[in-house]
Amino acid sequence: MNHKPFIRRFGLVFMLPVMLFLSACGSDEATEESRHASIEDVNTVHIDHGSTPLQLEVADIDSLEASLVLPRGGDGLVLDESPNSVDIRLKSNISQLLNLGKKPRLRILIPSHFEGKVVVQGSSGSVTGTGLRSHSLDIQGKSGNIKLQFAELNNDLNVSVHSGNVHVQLDDSKPNASWRLQSTSGRRSIAFPLDKQSEQKRRTEGITGGGSVEVNIETRSGNITVE
Repeated sequence: MNHKPFIRRFGLVFMLPVMLFLSACGSDEATEESRHASIEDVNTVHIDHGSTPLQLEVADIDSLEASLVLPRGGDGLVLDESPNSVDIRLKSNISQLLNLGKKPRLRILIPSHFEGKVVVQGSSGSVTGTGLRSHSLDIQGKSGNIKLQFAELNNDLNVSVHSGNVHVQLDDSKPNASWRLQSTSGRRSIAFPLDKQSEQKRRTEGITGGGSVEVNIETRSGNITVE
């Protein structure tokens, strides 16, 4: 029996994934894909970043800007507009999966005058926010660290993650906020005194200033830090 055709076919099947892997590891090319959306009459901006790290920023701009950096290029960003909402999500792309250790990066710029709601959903990607103000923020995730820096805490904040640390940094040490910090297993710390403070095994509650803004932060396993 002639085994050579079989050996050649086996060799091709074996070599194909090896060639794809080497090609992915050896390529340093990256492209940035951008989208813009008007926020006039928009009440809600919804962002589904999956397992991709998300950078959320507030800037003095007229329209919302979304940009996605892909390690090997391609079309991966979806932005849908309706009269009252903007939805941002990522496509599933096999070329991204081949870039081991080189995940895409998603950056969203929110106009500073937007006073609606920003809803963020993800699976295992981290979320970083800088210069936040004006809009309310709702973050839901399974795993991944959350780090938020507020220029001004003047609207509601809700964060809920299964596992991951939550770090909130405020430029104002006396915000008008009502606080509820809850962790099933993890430390909770807040850098300033709370009025009407209530401390339980898994929950810390209290008020700063007038308490007009609602802040709810919850993690099942992870530390919560407010400073």
